[in-house]
Amino acid sequence: MWQVVQWAGLSWGGSGPAVAAAVISVSWPLLTLILGWVFLRRGAATVGPGLEQARTAHALALGWNIAAPWSMPWYTAMAWPLAALQPRARTDYVLCTVTVVLALAYN
Repeated sequence: MWQVVQWAGLSWGGSGPAVAAAVISVSWPLLTLILGWVFLRRGAATVGPGLEQARTAHALALGWNIAAPWSMPWYTAMAWPLAALQPRARTDYVLCTVTVVLALAYN
């Protein structure tokens, strides 16, 4: 998704590519945190005792897979074991979609 920002930077010419790279460098970690917070709020409502850290890590891993400027399909492997520790949630569909889209884009 950051390709659009890069294309815009190239079309501006001059220092546009450097500005686009700076915008991406600042924006993707913030978007990761925002998406992690959203997925944490939308994830499984109840988790077992001691699994709150796994729920938080799953939300951040999923946010990172979506927001990172460079992502491969196998990077979602860090979120799958964390999803298996939790009850079924709406974020499972997001994880499936992200994995399939990345796999199709890569292949």
